[in-house]
Amino acid sequence: MTTDTSTTGTTQQATQQATETGGGATGTTIGVLLPVPAGGLDDAALDAAAEEARTRGCGIELAHVVHVTIGVPASSDQVRQVDSSLGEVGRRVLTAAADGLRERLGDDVPVTSELFFGPVVATLVERSAGAEVVFLPRRDLGRLERLVTSSVSNGVAARAHVPVLSVPPGWRRSPTRPRIVTAAVDHPETSGAAEIGCALERAAATGAALHVLRAAWVPQPYQGVVFQDQTREELLIEARRELEDATRHLVDAHPEVSVTWDVVWERPVDALVRASHRSELLVLGRRHPSLPVGSHLGPVARSVLRHSEGPVMVVETGE
Repeated sequence: MTTDTSTTGTTQQATQQATETGGGATGTTIGVLLPVPAGGLDDAALDAAAEEARTRGCGIELAHVVHVTIGVPASSDQVRQVDSSLGEVGRRVLTAAADGLRERLGDDVPVTSELFFGPVVATLVERSAGAEVVFLPRRDLGRLERLVTSSVSNGVAARAHVPVLSVPPGWRRSPTRPRIVTAAVDHPETSGAAEIGCALERAAATGAALHVLRAAWVPQPYQGVVFQDQTREELLIEARRELEDATRHLVDAHPEVSVTWDVVWERPVDALVRASHRSELLVLGRRHPSLPVGSHLGPVARSVLRHSEGPVMVVETGE
């Protein structure tokens, strides 16, 4: 017998740890939803979250979700005692994260924090409806903890109502490297609007260049059928021209942004992870054609989220 200490099917709000800081900027809203794990957030994650809030001109809402299943029979009093103890842990990590953000942001950007009891993914997905973006710091974990944490990260990235930004551990933008935002496009004839639109807005806001990238690849046994009378180089030149023709109209809204189009012959996961190394942001679409309902991550997006060397934003494509 197990006893679930959370509220089944709902996200019961336990307490609001902090309210907006004084002196918030006029018109600034709480736009960045930042989940705080039990282990807290390190300096790199706090720095990146603060930069995201500044870039968007919005505030940050910290959220810690308590969801524990007791693997033995337990009385109501025991369940309440566990909830109380875990709630104290949550309040401590929320306070530490809020203090760290206020040190970085001052009074110009509002920071709030809330403690929830409930299923973690469902709670964060529900809460995301009132945000602009969900900011998910990625952590270096052991194998077992990684399985649990990855299921939470993938669940939120697949079902959030807004884009989800995943940032690898320790990542900081280098002030000396060229600023590049990459939009990954799968099938330019039918997709790419959401990815390019999001990447273009970020590039315009930060002064970065936009790189529109498509990876082309088929296993060796099928290459003869694909190439036919063309060489690989000729095929890539034609594919790049088709990519530019199919998506050029999407970048017209920001003519000040420098745009390059590129098609590479490489497995998509490898190409996108490599692109994440040289980009300050990589934008991916979330979809899985074989699943009939809902918004889901495909295997490429899951692998890129796990192995990326820079921030990855997952956006809903509407397909």
